[in-house]
Amino acid sequence: MTEQPERTEHPSTSAQRMGRGVALATRGELDAAIVELREAARIAPDDPWTHFNLGHALSLSGRPAEAVSAYREALRVQPVFVEALNNLGGLLAVQGDHDEAVCVFEQAIEAQPDCFHAVDNLARLCQESGRKSEAIGWHKRALELRPDSCERLGDLAVLLAEEHRLDEAIADCHRAIALDPGNALNHNNLGQMLAAGGRFSESAGAYARAVELRPDFFEAIVALAGVHQRSGRLHEAVTWFRRGLTLRPDSSAALGHCAVALTNLEEYDKAAECCRRAIELDPAAAARLNSNLGCILVRQYRTDDAIACFQRALAVEPGMADVHNNLASALKAQGRIEEALAAFHRALAIDPEDFIAHSNLLNTAQYATGVTPESLAAMHGQWQQQHAARYRADWRPHDNPRDPDRLLRVGFISADFRGHPVGRFFVRSLEALSASGWLTHCYHTAAVEDGLTQRIRAAAGGWTSVVGESDHDLAERIRADRIDILIELSGHTQGNRLLALARRPAPIQMTWIGYEGTTGLEAIDYLIADARLIPPGCEAHCSEKVIRLPETYVTFDPSEVAAPVGPLPAISRGHVTLASFNNPAKITPEVVAVWAEILRRLRTARLLLRYGGFEQPGVRDRYGDLFAAEGIQPSRLECAGAVHYAEFLAEYNRVDLALDPFPFTGGATTCEAMWMGVPVVTLADRTFAGRHGCSYLHSIGLDELVADDVEAYIATVVGLAGDLPWLAELRGGLRSRMGRSPLCDGTLHAARLGTALREAWRRWCDG
Repeated sequence: MTEQPERTEHPSTSAQRMGRGVALATRGELDAAIVELREAARIAPDDPWTHFNLGHALSLSGRPAEAVSAYREALRVQPVFVEALNNLGGLLAVQGDHDEAVCVFEQAIEAQPDCFHAVDNLARLCQESGRKSEAIGWHKRALELRPDSCERLGDLAVLLAEEHRLDEAIADCHRAIALDPGNALNHNNLGQMLAAGGRFSESAGAYARAVELRPDFFEAIVALAGVHQRSGRLHEAVTWFRRGLTLRPDSSAALGHCAVALTNLEEYDKAAECCRRAIELDPAAAARLNSNLGCILVRQYRTDDAIACFQRALAVEPGMADVHNNLASALKAQGRIEEALAAFHRALAIDPEDFIAHSNLLNTAQYATGVTPESLAAMHGQWQQQHAARYRADWRPHDNPRDPDRLLRVGFISADFRGHPVGRFFVRSLEALSASGWLTHCYHTAAVEDGLTQRIRAAAGGWTSVVGESDHDLAERIRADRIDILIELSGHTQGNRLLALARRPAPIQMTWIGYEGTTGLEAIDYLIADARLIPPGCEAHCSEKVIRLPETYVTFDPSEVAAPVGPLPAISRGHVTLASFNNPAKITPEVVAVWAEILRRLRTARLLLRYGGFEQPGVRDRYGDLFAAEGIQPSRLECAGAVHYAEFLAEYNRVDLALDPFPFTGGATTCEAMWMGVPVVTLADRTFAGRHGCSYLHSIGLDELVADDVEAYIATVVGLAGDLPWLAELRGGLRSRMGRSPLCDGTLHAARLGTALREAWRRWCDG
């Protein structure tokens, strides 16, 4: 911030000493220079230049306090001394006396309004001290004096971006780049600004140019990886993170971000390795990194280890709401529903605005014993008021043509257009709906794709990946696409975009397949169900209007990798094998008590529990203890973990009869069991989640497997287990029976769904 003006000659001994002092200072002989200049100042104490030059030499020699005194002496003699004011302001700023430094710079500017150095220094000082609005003004003043200052344009752009004035910031950054195209820093800054504005493709281009100019620009490399990650280009993200790590292998931040990308690619072992390395490198960040590691372990069904990670994180930072949320999810995965609900409540007590934790709470409440439609309706209404009601102000009229008979654009939005229960319940209906002339468009909110994704993409009339888009931008995209009916397939499950729908981007909005009943959202008009899921008279528990499809609310697409149905195992084994291949979250202590009673009545029967996580010691021991408390010997219970899908399906050839849990019944699991020839006994509960089995079994004509109460449930299982000929006969024809039923008839279902959509549209056209 200092400058060296030209020296004014004086015909005196003082002038000679000052001249020698300046020359010595120029050559770097600072100690000798200071001696000469002090003597000059002693001889001519009223010569401002001697004090000025002394201050300059002292400043160069690292003696700022003495330099400040010398500049003050110069200003005592000549109060309006712009050069001294500017240099003094710079020293005061370095010493942290920002307020006085600002005053000194302002005096210099008042004395000489076109003094670029003073204006420039004041702009940077205001920027460094957080006085952003003042800094912006002074940067603009500096640019009036020197319009071609690339540095000032770059600094101004950064400030404007920090003040969320992105359009101005981006424009100024472009101007700076035009002045100096080879400035990698400005390209990097432009990338940051474009990313902040959600313009990820342009941002990636800016970062790539910065890296092209500076191949070792670590920050730009990692930022480029981050943009790819936010855009769903996960493979590219990992490639760039790894390139950054070749430059700085000890960057815990890059390792942590790379772990997240690898997790989303489902490369869990590599992700965990990155996370553990980051923890070793940065113990100060261990709380956050342990939480990330815990999330990876949950996806690997290693819930014991995951819970330990979350507890370590909370021991260090107990106020991290998202870690309480993650811990709750792990507890839920172990079937510890009450503990999970308590952890979700702790997360929301810390951060009431955490809509994800709040959605998780609603989802988990469906598993709790004693849950009622009334309590769920109230809880979902609270989510609407807490998180969605504020977006009512964003609702705008839709100008979609109100022609009741025209072709309609139907949009579907989900994170689960893949090998997921939602994908398998959706694909056949979509294929038939598109084939019958509906204009369909899918909005995919997840980055991972698979073979089923490609099939859904091929069936849809339009396809858009919206990974990384904000809820506002997503809503505007849907509105611009002129979607007539928007159907969301997630509800309060992972990856949902309910806050985009809360802005009402489409004239008609519906929820279907992905959730257990009402979303609670005022902006969602209809819930697609059937008469088994929501019996007549139960509509009051839904914030949406209920559409009941005649046969079933979904169609199931069986996997091509399903093995042939084998013979009834009990005939060769001499005992009946009961099974549940459901998530442990659904198998509550109350369910265990009922299944234990079945095992007591069927003295030779065995029970097989298979799902990811059952092999974990904590989970296996917990269920062993629960059954032991009911008098069931360990030899009668088998807990088995996750296997590849084909093997998972083939395991049903070990099973004679499947038990549906409650109050949250099986979904795709029930359909998979029946496709493999295994009948499922279900209990019709009161909630939507408790009635899936009713819907599926009714659609294939097996209502006799639906029990209305616990005693009937037990009696049905015991009766079927005692009738092996009937079980064998049913097993032999169950796959073909299911294949001929409405449950697998996509054409029929699409026709029913299309009729319902058209009726809803006509109601909207009528106002």
